[in-house]
Amino acid sequence: MKTTQKYFKDLKDTVDVIYSLAEKARLKGLDPINEVEIPLAMTMAEKVVGLISTIYPQMKSSGIAKRITSLEKKYGKLDPTVVFKIAEEVAKQKFCKFSSLNRSIYSRDTRVIFSSYLPNFSEISW
Repeated sequence: MKTTQKYFKDLKDTVDVIYSLAEKARLKGLDPINEVEIPLAMTMAEKVVGLISTIYPQMKSSGIAKRITSLEKKYGKLDPTVVFKIAEEVAKQKFCKFSSLNRSIYSRDTRVIFSSYLPNFSEISW
């Protein structure tokens, strides 16, 4: 195994052990939340969904990460088109439903989507 591959495998194995310990600790019920809130993200798409799902939990397993990856193949990684396409689809409630259309539109505009995918933006205002 190449040195770089071994490094990343060792890193992932260590993170897996730490997450397992954190999950066991949470099961003891000493924390108000019984699960580890910070999801492990292996790709930019997973990072985006992980961040958004802290605000909108229904987005966690909605297929957004897979769609982001698909759009990245079409437009290129970190292409701004990806974030705007995803934002439009989220607003149209393609991946999950929101309590109101207003919530859906707010979700589309949330800075989490833009700031996690487009790190060069320091501020976005509407």
